Amino acid sequence: MSKQPSSKTYPPKDKDFREDPATENMAVSDKELVLQLRSQLELSQHELNHAAREIHDNLGHLANLVHIHLKLLLETPKEDQQQKVEDISALVSELNHEIKQLSINLTASGADTTAFDQLLLKEILRLKRLNLFQVVYMEPEHWPDLPSFKGLVLFRMVQEILNNVLKHSNASMLKVQAIQSGSFLNLHLEDNGDGYDPTSEPDRPQLGMKHLYERARMIQAQLQVESKQQEGTSVHLRIPIP
Repeated sequence: MSKQPSSKTYPPKDKDFREDPATENMAVSDKELVLQLRSQLELSQHELNHAAREIHDNLGHLANLVHIHLKLLLETPKEDQQQKVEDISALVSELNHEIKQLSINLTASGADTTAFDQLLLKEILRLKRLNLFQVVYMEPEHWPDLPSFKGLVLFRMVQEILNNVLKHSNASMLKVQAIQSGSFLNLHLEDNGDGYDPTSEPDRPQLGMKHLYERARMIQAQLQVESKQQEGTSVHLRIPIP
């Protein structure tokens, strides 16, 4: 008569093993642990994606402005260099502030609550001080109230678009126009620069466009980009107003 292996046990015949309370509690605990770990991983990935977008769209834009100002400083008459130095100093201070703000946002709720129209106006004035091209800015008589989160996401999109104009367009004119139409805010940014053909330039950096579409989805905005070589680039944003 053979002996049963001592390392293997069976539940009693009159009781289903799955009905054991201790086993059920263990199964529930394991399931909760898996869900918690999955949530933590998703949160960590979200934070990494957020940091990547902030570094590219915001910090990258500010760093590029510093670079442009430094180049222009060499071409600026000596009597006007002090103003350029002050502009560079202000940009470096803002860059430092934004780095600290990003660190805060990754560990706590500390997002910028400045209204979108104020952020946009500040950026327009900063572009005008560069004197690289003509800047035409048209805004609505009354700005709609945008939630702070939506306004900040929209502003990051504008920063990325303007950064592309500075780095790639060789434009002599930039037009920025905001129009409220019913329950939508329409934002148009158009330059008369080199333009490009997205289908024939596979080597053109695509990270910025990826971030634009990701941010558009975050605020349920419609994004349309039109560009042709030697005919400039137009970006149209249609944002629902709550």
